[in-house]
Amino acid sequence: MSRPASLEQLYRDALYEVDLPTGYEVDLPTGTIIFRIGEAAPDELPVPLALVTAFNPGTSRPCEEINRAANRRLQAEIARRGWPSFVARGRNADATHIEPSFAIPDISREDALALARQFGQAAIVFVDSELVSLLWCG
Repeated sequence: MSRPASLEQLYRDALYEVDLPTGYEVDLPTGTIIFRIGEAAPDELPVPLALVTAFNPGTSRPCEEINRAANRRLQAEIARRGWPSFVARGRNADATHIEPSFAIPDISREDALALARQFGQAAIVFVDSELVSLLWCG
């Protein structure tokens, strides 16, 4: 899949949010953690962690109903594989565009990229112990 400069800029300008649930890990806080690509990994996040969505695959922009159905299939696939996940989202700065996502802790880069490819995604957000990165699927 090609990497349109405009798409890359959208990913880099976005804010990413992960809702950490009560009781996941004793050492982790609860609540919403907000971060951007290129920043240091937030101390509050379990790492590695990938943010994956099935909304708006590649450069396609399906209707809300199709996007939500795709995200339900993604959620079912994550559960089928036995991976834990948290509610997450990517959004623009003024929150006029929000893409529901799943934050998957303790997932390898390879598994996260393969999952995103399965749902036609161009890229994912990946957090390791040092950095929040944009990883292209193709």
